[in-house]
Amino acid sequence: MIASLPMYHWPEVAHDHADYWQALRKAFEKRGISSPELLDQSAVGVEFWLSNDLLFSQTCGYPFATQLRDKVHLLGTPCYRVEGCDGPTYSSAIIVRKDAVYGNLKDALTGRVAVNSCSSLSGYRCFVPKIGDPLSAFDRSVVSGGHRNSALMVAAGEADCAAIDAVCWDFFKRFEPDAANNLRVLDWTPRFPTLPYITSGASNNVTVLREALEEVAGLFSTQQWAENLRLGSVEYVAAEKYDALAQL
Repeated sequence: MIASLPMYHWPEVAHDHADYWQALRKAFEKRGISSPELLDQSAVGVEFWLSNDLLFSQTCGYPFATQLRDKVHLLGTPCYRVEGCDGPTYSSAIIVRKDAVYGNLKDALTGRVAVNSCSSLSGYRCFVPKIGDPLSAFDRSVVSGGHRNSALMVAAGEADCAAIDAVCWDFFKRFEPDAANNLRVLDWTPRFPTLPYITSGASNNVTVLREALEEVAGLFSTQQWAENLRLGSVEYVAAEKYDALAQL
């Protein structure tokens, strides 16, 4: 079996993800489900998520809606305790440099946008309800490869605007305070369902895995790793709630 928690895998919280995984392993194994000793944090992407050996992972809502929806089982939707999140929904902070003259997002369209990935909901597709395709709406664009990279590029003047996932924005302010001090939030994107936890579509243990996840979520209020990961709770959100993302 294989498992990963790749979506918020920043080096500063690697040990917290490891502790989270050990809590999940304990809950799984108490229910007779064997699990890998360690997470494979290098494993990310549709091919990995579609593996019949997938025990547990977290995916972005956009690939879930467009490529995974009927091929994996949704286990739960985490709720994060950061600005920009509300229950099992989240938004992205649209950031610019603190000294930028932009008063609104429309003003920023004359600049260069940094997007983390063209398959990302929180750094790319999230712009669509406001301005359409950002690669067309902005005068210039660059693909940064990650939210942290996007924010650093804006802070350094290599880009003028970026959409940063709310959890990543919280991480950035904590772990890149000097760069964050040069930035401000221009706007927030609409809210979308947060990044879901999934297991293989071939799994026969979906109910038991959900029970184990619920048990571990009950520990969030008492564990430092959960505080560091900003985990508040886990809710079960029907897969249909993600369907609208496919239209972005």
